[in-house]
Amino acid sequence: MLSTLMKSLILAVSATASFAMANTVENTDPIVLSSKLRSMIYKSAKQFFGLRKGNYFVQGRLLSDQVFIGMEIPDPVLRLADGNYLESGCRRHSCDEKGALIVTPAGKILAAGLITFHCGRISVHEVSCDPQLTMFVKETSDQSMLLHELKGWAERNKSTAPEEIKILR
Repeated sequence: MLSTLMKSLILAVSATASFAMANTVENTDPIVLSSKLRSMIYKSAKQFFGLRKGNYFVQGRLLSDQVFIGMEIPDPVLRLADGNYLESGCRRHSCDEKGALIVTPAGKILAAGLITFHCGRISVHEVSCDPQLTMFVKETSDQSMLLHELKGWAERNKSTAPEEIKILR
């Protein structure tokens, strides 16, 4: 009895604590991805990004690794209106930095997004860090819809960062 009550309370708190959803989000109930699907997403990341490297969270590291670094502390998985999932989270010890993936129910990655901070020295004693939203998509007919979903994710996370779109071939 107590266990059931605790589970209900946890689910209620999780649903209440979830952020405001854009119109394209279909379901705000917590979704748990199976370990098999999660494994398929990791494999799909290697295919989606290939051996591309970047300087987002770690200099010169594979993009596939950097997206998962940006999702170390997971947010609730959301089911989008088209049936795909938005999996997102934030970077451990730096939750202003974030990562997101839009994946199919079969685990194929359709798009990815990163909210990062590009820092540079202004003077000897001063450093400036500017936020950046970088979105990764392939050339597809639903590319604009995927970008719209990632922009909505960034807005729900209070990001007003300038946008950069990377088309992967």
